Amino acid sequence: MNFEDEYLAELRAWRLEADKLVDSLRPLAPRITPLETSFELIDAAIFHILRPAEKEARNQLARSAFRSLLLNRNVDHVPAYAGRLCDCLNVVDPGHVLDHASRGQSFLFAGFHTGPYWSIFQSFVKRGVDVTTLFPECLASKREEISEVFAAATRHTGSKSTLELISLDDPNFLIRVRSSSAAGRQLVVFLDGYSGAPTQRNEKRDVELDFFHSRITVKTTVLRLADILGLPLVTFNAVREDISRTLYLDPPLQNAKNKQYDEVARTVFSRLLRRLQQEPAQWEGWLYFHNYFSPGYRSSLSLQVQPAAWPPLEKAARFVIQAQRDHNILFDKQTYRHYQLSKLQGAQA
Repeated sequence: MNFEDEYLAELRAWRLEADKLVDSLRPLAPRITPLETSFELIDAAIFHILRPAEKEARNQLARSAFRSLLLNRNVDHVPAYAGRLCDCLNVVDPGHVLDHASRGQSFLFAGFHTGPYWSIFQSFVKRGVDVTTLFPECLASKREEISEVFAAATRHTGSKSTLELISLDDPNFLIRVRSSSAAGRQLVVFLDGYSGAPTQRNEKRDVELDFFHSRITVKTTVLRLADILGLPLVTFNAVREDISRTLYLDPPLQNAKNKQYDEVARTVFSRLLRRLQQEPAQWEGWLYFHNYFSPGYRSSLSLQVQPAAWPPLEKAARFVIQAQRDHNILFDKQTYRHYQLSKLQGAQA
């Protein structure tokens, strides 16, 4: 079996696995595994953000997004595949950003978890470009995974690219980032992966944006970082189509030092909106993007009366039970509230 046949067989197997897990879910039966809870969070986010008019359309989109989640975690992010997938990567780069990066110009690449999003690293590896990426300490487990995938890509291509990972919680964070950018490395950040806890939100540095039918609060930290470092900002998205994948690099947003971070944030997230309008199922953000809901929008979810254009969740799907060690949690997908239950109160399938 050649690599393409092997990869496609793996994709089919994981798609079947995803459907099997979803089909096994029963109303109010405890969600025991993280994957079971993940599907419910994806379903809830699609309901609130997109407000699909038809129940079946919502169900199919949630299933597709769940399949994509499993494909990223079990196929694209596996070193055994990551190296050879470099050969299947196409890049759409109207601003010729990669050419400039190959010649030593530094950029801040700010992207989203769409499609095979780690293809941004593979694109640099293929050109022998050095990379620095940022991650919050709460995602420290990703550090080893990213390093292994990057190493697999460099081995496969014979590239001399290097990877440096810097924690956002490092007290020398800014010094290390400055040093990296000065050395001609490319800085990569994912904008939709870490909103920060509500207590960490800063009214002076956060921006509220409309996002489909919801309203979100986004940080301008990365935009300010590009300003401090004097780096042009390049946004990116990726799309998977069977074994082929396409990385879309937008032309750089030149840094005019005008401090209009609100407007830049709207421009950046409008590019995510356009990508989702074309490929909504290939966004991992459905899993966690409720953390971005603005306080006002989150409060509105508690309203008992919904507009006529927003059909209420059917009773069986609104509530799910998450099994804990010594108690159960009742999760309300309409309000994102949690209620603790004793084991005796937990419903059975």
